[in-house]
Amino acid sequence: MKMKKISSARSKEKTEKRVSVNFTPTEYAHSLTMKEESGVRSLSLFIKARVFNETFRVIKVDRSLFDYYQKLTTLYGQFRSVGVNYNQTVVALKSNFTEKKALRCSPSWRN
Repeated sequence: MKMKKISSARSKEKTEKRVSVNFTPTEYAHSLTMKEESGVRSLSLFIKARVFNETFRVIKVDRSLFDYYQKLTTLYGQFRSVGVNYNQTVVALKSNFTEKKALRCSPSWRN
């Protein structure tokens, strides 16, 4: 769903008329929750959008899933770094040691 841009007080048309709305504490808390979930900057823009039947989107983030994703990404990065280090070690060993030198240094490998 695309959200239409709601004109703010800084648009070309001057906002001259003011409307007051009274909420109970429960209604006000609910309206603030809906505003935060929709991602709109201000409560007045949120109420305007509701009055003029404009669609809004709600994005809910599951913290446990987000934490799991971060840990999995970290693990993948560590796994890659182990692979890179292993590759660098093998390249260094191949370039600095011949097979004869390696066998001379470690008699247990001869068998």
